[in-house]
Formats: sequence, C-alpha cells, structure tokens
Amino acid sequence: LAVALARRVLKCKHTQRPFLARQNSNLANAYEPKEVEGGLYSWWQDKGYFKPSENKDQGSFSMVLPPPNITGSLHLGHALTATVQDVLVRWHRMKGASCLWVPGTDHAGIATQTVVERQLQSTGIKSRHDLGREEFVSKIWDWKETYGNQIVSQLMRTGASLDWDMNAFTLDKQRELAVRVAFNKLHKDGKIYRAQRLVNWCPYLQSVISDIEVDHEQVEGRTYLTLPTAQRIEVGVLYTIKYPLKPLDGGDVTEHLIVSTTRPETIIGDTALAIHPEDDRYKAFHGRQAINPITGRVIPIVTDNILVDITFGTGVVKVTPAHDANDFSCAERHGLPAISVFDVHGKINENAPENFRKMDRFDARKLVMNILTEKDLFVEKKSHAMAIARCSRTNDIIEPMLMYQWFLDTKELASDAVHAVRSGEISMHPQSAKQDWYNWLERDQR
Repeated sequence: LAVALARRVLKCKHTQRPFLARQNSNLANAYEPKEVEGGLYSWWQDKGYFKPSENKDQGSFSMVLPPPNITGSLHLGHALTATVQDVLVRWHRMKGASCLWVPGTDHAGIATQTVVERQLQSTGIKSRHDLGREEFVSKIWDWKETYGNQIVSQLMRTGASLDWDMNAFTLDKQRELAVRVAFNKLHKDGKIYRAQRLVNWCPYLQSVISDIEVDHEQVEGRTYLTLPTAQRIEVGVLYTIKYPLKPLDGGDVTEHLIVSTTRPETIIGDTALAIHPEDDRYKAFHGRQAINPITGRVIPIVTDNILVDITFGTGVVKVTPAHDANDFSCAERHGLPAISVFDVHGKINENAPENFRKMDRFDARKLVMNILTEKDLFVEKKSHAMAIARCSRTNDIIEPMLMYQWFLDTKELASDAVHAVRSGEISMHPQSAKQDWYNWLERDQR
C-alpha cells in the first residue's frame, strides 16, 4: 500500500518523474539516498525550477553563495551555509517571488598555491620555481578542474537549489575583467592608492598575507621551532645587551643603556633608543645619542610615552621602524628613518655591514650575539614567554616588512556604512552587534 501511494504521489503535477529506481514492491531495508536524491536533483534542474521566473509580480529575491575556495573539498561549515541559504531561497520561491541564487568558486590565490606546492613536494618537486611559471600555472588549473568540479558535485548532493547556468569562478574572464575595470575606476577616483607600509611578509611563501592569516603561537619560554625549510630555531628567549652612549666630550665611551630584545638580529636596523619622558632613571639622557653596537651608527635617544612602558624590562626600548609595527609608529612621531635590513627571502640585505650580507636572518642572530659578546656588550640571555607570529599557510616565521602596497581609502565607505546602521536603513540582529560594527568602522584605517 505504501509503495502504491508513493508512486501515486510521485506522479502528481509537481513531482512528475519516475525517480524511484526500484520497480518492484519490495522496499529496501535502509534508506538509500542515491536512489532518490540524485534523480530528484537532476529532475529539478531539467525542469528549470532553480531559475528565476519571468513573472516578478510577487517581487524578486537574489543572493550569491559565498564562493568556496578550491583548496579542497567542502566541510560542515560550507554545508551549514548552503543549507541556511537554501531555506531562504526556497521560502521566497514558495511565496511566489522570482528567485536567483548564484553559485561559484574562489581561486583563493595564496591558499591554492600552497596546497598545489605541497602536492608537488610529495612527488619530489621542491617548489614552484623548479617548474617555472607557465607549468606551475598549468598545474594550478589542473587542480581547479579537479576540486572545482568536486565542490559543484558536493553542493548538488546537498540539494542546494542553485542556478548552475550562472556558475562563476573568480578568475574566469568575466570576473577578471570586472576586477580590472573596478580597480582602474577606483584608482582614477583616488580611492585606491599606493603607499609604503609594514606588511606581514612570509619569506617561504614569498607573499604578503593578511592579519587573519597570521597565527600567534604562544610559547611559555625557551622553545625550538622547526620552519618549513627544516631549519630549527630557538625562540622564547630575551637577550639583554648594552648600547654605548656617545660621549659628550668626544672621549672614550663610559656610559651605556641596557636594552632587552627577543630579536637581536634587528639591531642592525635600529635607528633610535626610546625612553619614557617621565622615567626619573633616564632624565639625564634626554636629548643624548647612543651608538648602534653592530653598525656603529649614531642614533638619537627619543622620549616616547606610547612605545615605552616604564614598568616593563629596563624601561629602554630599541626602535627598529622597518621591522616592527609599534616602532614604525614611533618613527613617524619622531621623524626617524626606517632602514630595512632583510630581503624578501629573509636574508640580510645590502643595508647591513658586509659580513652580514646574504646571511639568513636566524644565522645573523648568532653572529650579532657573537659580536656583542666579543665587545663585552652582552649582559644575559633568559627564558621569556612570548607570542610568535607564524604564517597559517606555511608555518614560517612572519617578517614585518616595509613595502609598497595598494590600499583602498575606506573613510567614506566606512562613514556611509555607519550612517546606514545608525539611521535604521540597515537592521542588525542581534542588536549587540552594532557596537562591534561601529568600533571597527570608526577606526582610522587609511
């Protein structure tokens, strides 16, 4: 009876397709989704049920599926997003609206490059540079075909009622043209500009990465980490050293300031020492000069109540503007030069003394400490809790680098977005999210 009833229902106007594979009266012992869902989804597509209707009397509704990265197969988070959106679009269809839900996939440039390189390494190819640009790009497109198609298949299996005739890829010709046109217009309008800023540079990946792609790994003290190059480095250590002061009378050095640092290799790029203006211990040093213990460069001692915490360490801070965000801000406040001492490969560049050039940054750390020890400027080395910035893609140590990058001036955009919520044009749920919205958008991020 149940089978006869099911067949009668399946022949009704809106489900008129014989998608049950079994033609006998014996029901399977367990539900077999492939026998029902695969055929049903194909039938929905054949009937054009996922396409917007020409009749818009009941209104229209459209949205875009957040394009999944082609770095691999979908996970539960993707399934959740697709399900929520599918509920919305089906609800609007039931209300009679003309609905369009656009599918697509994201090329995920850096992430895809990383997984493809990993795959190549498993076959004995060390890096993309061994293949050359053209062949490596070809491998990326092969990856896209494999995993892009797999993602489409997975979305279909969830029953997501997407209009597959609208399927897009973020690097297809139409999207690429749209990006170029938008970039040119924004640049012409003065919204996009180029500026030298500190960025998160991954030497192994040879790329800038965003803040959200940086993992901050907490270490409680002296620890050894392995980098993607198989190099083992010591972290979680605080080095205390002496900076000679330039004599007031031009004679021999007799005074020093004590400084602690977790990165002695950056001493090469130091352009100042900073003290707190209200620290009584150092009031006699206001306006004095110090000597960089590695390069011999004479550097100023500046007073800065933002960079320096009187209660932390010795109360004296080395300033390396080209390789630390806080130091860069200090340099802007005091007009200090920013001297970059690392190249894009994480090696010491031509701005350093000759005996350091082309040396790996962590090997340079050892040489710096050897020189300081020889000059009797090394005080101590002790275990120290700290956070290590690592690339989420490669696990390499992130190097803050001063580079020219393209930026979008968001002031006007942010102001409009804030006004839209404050005026009620856009509603937010829950209401508590509003404050996060304002806090983020009202910051000066130019």
